[in-house]
Amino acid sequence: MAPTENVQITGQSADRLARMRAMFETPVVWPAVRNFPALTLRQLAALSVGLSPLYVAQVNDWNALDPSMTAEELNEFLADGLMEDARVDEANHRLRVAVMNTAPLGALTAVDAAALGPAAVVRVVDFIRWARAMDWVMPADFIGLAAPAPVAAKDLGPRQHTTYLNTIAVLLEMVLSPRPGRDSEAAVIAEMVNNYPDKQGISTRTLAEKFGKAKQSLRAD
Repeated sequence: MAPTENVQITGQSADRLARMRAMFETPVVWPAVRNFPALTLRQLAALSVGLSPLYVAQVNDWNALDPSMTAEELNEFLADGLMEDARVDEANHRLRVAVMNTAPLGALTAVDAAALGPAAVVRVVDFIRWARAMDWVMPADFIGLAAPAPVAAKDLGPRQHTTYLNTIAVLLEMVLSPRPGRDSEAAVIAEMVNNYPDKQGISTRTLAEKFGKAKQSLRAD
C-alpha cells in the first residue's frame, strides 16, 4: 500500500507516535535488563538486535493498543521511516523463528506454560545460548547477559582488616631492614612470627594462607 500523503495524525495516535519515536531513539539500558532473568520472546528478539523491547512491542501491538488508529494513520506511520530500520525486520524474523522453536516443537522451553507464541517467557540465558547456536549476530552487551553477574567484593571484617595491616607493616619493616637468611617464604614467615607472636594474624598458618592467595592474585590475568 502506497503511503498516504498529508495525513494529519492527532490525539491518541499522535501521542503514541511521539512515544514510539522516543523509544526507538533511546538506547537499551543493559544493566537494567540484567535484573530480569526471563523475558518474553518478543522482548528477547528485540534485544538480540539492540532494539528496545518496548518499541518493538508497541509496533507489533499497535492495533490492539490503539484500535482508534485508522488505516491512513498507520500508513503514514509506516512512511515515517522508523519501520524501515533493518533491525525491526530482523527482530520480527527472529521472533518468528523463536516461536517456531519453542518446546515441544523446538529447544526453547518457556518458564510459563500459560503464555504462548511471542508472549512466551523464556530464560534470558537459555535464549542467548540457543541464539548463538543459530549463529545470530547479537550485541556484545546482550550476549554478556548470559554471563554470571560479578560478585561484589565483601568488606573486610575488623579482624581481617587488622590482619592485613599487621602483615603489611611487618613486611615493610623487613624490607627496610634487610638481613641474611631471608631466602625462602618459610624463613620470612618464621622471622615474622618470632618477632611479633602476639599480633593479630601473625601466625605460621595465617601467613602461609595469605601469602599463597597473594601469589595467586599476582599471577592472575
